[in-house]
Amino acid sequence: SPSFVLMALAMASSIVGAAEDGSRALPVVFMCMSVGIFLSSFLVAKVENSEWRQDLRRKAQEGEAKLGITEEAKREAAWNMNLPDSLAASAAPAATPASKKEKDAAAGPAADGLLSPR
Repeated sequence: SPSFVLMALAMASSIVGAAEDGSRALPVVFMCMSVGIFLSSFLVAKVENSEWRQDLRRKAQEGEAKLGITEEAKREAAWNMNLPDSLAASAAPAATPASKKEKDAAAGPAADGLLSPR
């Protein structure tokens, strides 16, 4: 993720700066950072695949079904909040019908009447 890359760059610059000052802590810092990243990724994977998390996902899907929330409604909400469409990566392009806003965006400004002749 972008935040991890920025954090890693900041840490790397700090480590390089410390190494230039004659500090011998560079290998220790590198090992601690590597072990920390490994352990945190292991714990995140364990929690995400846990029975509790799977049950939580199942309950969320059941709640969405009760409320009548559709995939198209989720896309519309993401579009309205200027969020990336995470559902598009999992869906086939031919299988998903384009919403009215997507059709209007594809048609360009002429569809909005912005370029109408005067």
